[in-house]
Amino acid sequence: MAYKILSCCGKTVVQSHLRTEWPLNTQKIGCDRLFDIFVRLGDLCIEEHELEKMRNRKITPKQILDTITETSMFSKMAVEEIIKQFVNEEGFINIEKLVQVTQSSRDDVLGKLMTNDPNPTVTEDVSDLEEEETEQLEIKPTTFATVKPEVELKAVVGPLRAHVTELRGCLAINPKLQSIAYKINCENTTTCEVVLNVAKNSDVPFGNFENDLFLIARNDDHFCISGFLANDGFYSTGIMEIVGGTELIVVAMGTSITRRKSTRERVTLVEEDGKLSKRFKITLMNIFESFDVDKNGVLDRNELNHYTLASGDDSLTDEEWKLYTDNFDFRDGGITLDGFLKMHQVEAADTSEHVISDLWHSLNCLGYDSELQLIFGCSYDITIHHDDPITIKSDLQFMKRADRTYILEKLYHIGEVYEDYYGLHPHLYQADYFGLMIAKKDGTKAKIKLSILNAKNVRWNIPHSNNDAIHIADSDNEYVLLATYTITDNEYSLSFKFDDVE
Repeated sequence: MAYKILSCCGKTVVQSHLRTEWPLNTQKIGCDRLFDIFVRLGDLCIEEHELEKMRNRKITPKQILDTITETSMFSKMAVEEIIKQFVNEEGFINIEKLVQVTQSSRDDVLGKLMTNDPNPTVTEDVSDLEEEETEQLEIKPTTFATVKPEVELKAVVGPLRAHVTELRGCLAINPKLQSIAYKINCENTTTCEVVLNVAKNSDVPFGNFENDLFLIARNDDHFCISGFLANDGFYSTGIMEIVGGTELIVVAMGTSITRRKSTRERVTLVEEDGKLSKRFKITLMNIFESFDVDKNGVLDRNELNHYTLASGDDSLTDEEWKLYTDNFDFRDGGITLDGFLKMHQVEAADTSEHVISDLWHSLNCLGYDSELQLIFGCSYDITIHHDDPITIKSDLQFMKRADRTYILEKLYHIGEVYEDYYGLHPHLYQADYFGLMIAKKDGTKAKIKLSILNAKNVRWNIPHSNNDAIHIADSDNEYVLLATYTITDNEYSLSFKFDDVE
């Protein structure tokens, strides 16, 4: 079954190689050994034109089963049980559906490979491969949607439109606010829905950034936000219209971050023999996927440059890019995962004293702590359902003062007007799963205290709080973010008040 597990991890498995690494008559295999096999196998990369060929191929279950002989890695019965779930009404295998399911299970398998059990039995649960039906939720129009009020909005997380574009990205909120942003190019105005969700990443502690992200779509004429909780963990803009030049920006509020006491002892990145540690390899694999914006299995120059800048280095030069492409595994215009790992292996082999400190500096810039937990960052997926063809250009964006002011000003004017407190003129912007309390500074030097009276199933973050007081004058923006909250359950309640601080 290791063959099947490795395949589900997104790897092309050559049976002759697997038999060499793991004898056919072996019934059990340790996680360390399986991980080593996994790392050494080539990447599975399926391009769109290849997927189109798969859609047009008519393959029956019998054709697959006839290729299985007595010396195959597993029985016909086991294969038949798996593939029968992917047979369409015409009796042919839905290859596209099969590929999507196997790719989506990769992170789950990686998590299992990292268990402490030294020699577990390799098993599988066929029921995990069943496709889940997507529930469609009707959502009322809101003032920030870019459609006319009489149009019924649906946040669907589904292919209602003619085209689907999938993107990957990542962000960090400490030590700098940075994220991968996107610019949409299209010839004409097109109708679309943009859906955001936190991507699986085994380095991110459970619950971090849950309901803590939102996406902004903006251009010269429109400002739209992913304020709809379409399904659990999926945040939608609803149906809207976009034009060429529309930007997509992902923002984190920080309400879900659990700040742990820093430990002086760091996990091992490089073993005594000079090889990368297993734990560090897992992290590098997660990093690789986080910066694979177009999700094609390689990092092109632009994507690798995002990683270089995000980890605290300068932009890639022509010489550096040529060095990488000449000396590390390179195909389809980008560095493969194997090449990415070997790049870091070469760096780790350098005996200079600063090598380990440089590696940790890069990891800290990405949001990692000393235990390789991604405390201050996460990966996210963006799915765009659109009527007309579009192209996407990505860019690593560092959040600047002008960007913060722009976002807060827009949300301030969209938000609900509250009673004036000490000249603050606070407004509360409320979405399905989060809210922001924003004040307009207007020269006030007030010091106030935000008292939480009731917060059932709600998490709070008060960014400008100092000894329980919010010092408005400390903000360098005209619009001040007083507090943010995120909802952890549909049954929630919250209330608060402001008090003057002498």
